[in-house]
Amino acid sequence: MSKPTVLTFDQIQPAHVSWLWEPYLARGKLAILDGDPGTGKSFFVCDLAARLSRGGPLPDGKALPRPIASLLLNAEDNVQDTVWHRLEAAGADKAKVVSLNGLGAGYDTPFTQFPRDLDVLYTVIRQHNIGFVSIDPMMAFFPPEVQANNDQCIRQALTPLADLAAQTGACVMLTRHLNKAGGPRAIYRGSGSIGIIGAIRTGLFLAVHPEERDKRLLAMSKTNIGVMGPSLEFRLKEVEPVGTAVEWLGESDYSANDLCAPPREAKPPRAREEAVAWLHEFLAGGPKKATEVFEAGKQAGHSARTLERAKEAAGAVSEKVSRAGRSEWYWAIPGQKTPERPWRPGDPLPEFNPDLPPLPILDDEEREAVRGSIRAKLDEWRAEDEKRSPGYRGPVSGKERFDGKVPF
Repeated sequence: MSKPTVLTFDQIQPAHVSWLWEPYLARGKLAILDGDPGTGKSFFVCDLAARLSRGGPLPDGKALPRPIASLLLNAEDNVQDTVWHRLEAAGADKAKVVSLNGLGAGYDTPFTQFPRDLDVLYTVIRQHNIGFVSIDPMMAFFPPEVQANNDQCIRQALTPLADLAAQTGACVMLTRHLNKAGGPRAIYRGSGSIGIIGAIRTGLFLAVHPEERDKRLLAMSKTNIGVMGPSLEFRLKEVEPVGTAVEWLGESDYSANDLCAPPREAKPPRAREEAVAWLHEFLAGGPKKATEVFEAGKQAGHSARTLERAKEAAGAVSEKVSRAGRSEWYWAIPGQKTPERPWRPGDPLPEFNPDLPPLPILDDEEREAVRGSIRAKLDEWRAEDEKRSPGYRGPVSGKERFDGKVPF
């Protein structure tokens, strides 16, 4: 038995977590991707590998400093007639995506198994400068004696893989299917022992959108090394003539736990319910500019996408008010009247209304009274300008402007 290494923490050099895709996947750590068959897990893996190979952008729009190579271990999809076309549709630099003993490529070597072939995996990662490793599905790459439902057994199998990730700096993501038991919490939905989710540092959960079945949702189910990132929507689209690719659609309010509810019982997530209540209260006093809604909503903790969905759920309406070539959007509760902006210099003059009564004919005394009221108003405005900008003197006073020059 080797001598143990004992250190006090003042002897340990601190370090920070290095991210492959913050906060979803970390370098040098184990991650997991959970999801039912046919939901698009392999499409997501190919899309991510393609984005890494090009140097980004990542699914949430983040940039990468440089291209990153990936290693794909896939026990279910043929590398020639399936994986290759998915990478092509995703726009991958295929020179930076590596396959190890993949199906259909004519390999003579035996199928990869861990921990037996950890040294082979280590060598490939080093030779190709791999930053991301996908093992799909994970249990296909472990021998039968590694029992997925045995906590101690699975932890002993995963610990060497975690050590390899730490030594190489690569993110190693395992993929597994969901169990049949169901349940409301995502961390318990993956097949096998709870020790699997316990051994990994970040967990991803992929499922069909509860309301829009043509969409998919990628959510975080767990993290031990940062904050939970927002869930992301995507759909699969055909890319002629090469095949199917992933189209990312932005953030979603659904959490991983929300996605575990049966489709018929799926409910709007709490974030949207809170945003609806906030929007009702914010608009209760009357219509507000959309910019004001977004700014106030952001300060209250609601994203722009959540507010857009809350507006629809709350039955609020938006109306564009255009004046003098400028347009502003207002949000309002049905029945509220959108306020019109007061007339300003430069705005078009209002249309003449022939139904208005004719202007009265003034005598000299009445003219002088009008002249005096105009002088007083101009002097009042001039005094206000003086208060706002000390030292300002208007071009002429009310008296100078109107003495003997009244146009009526």
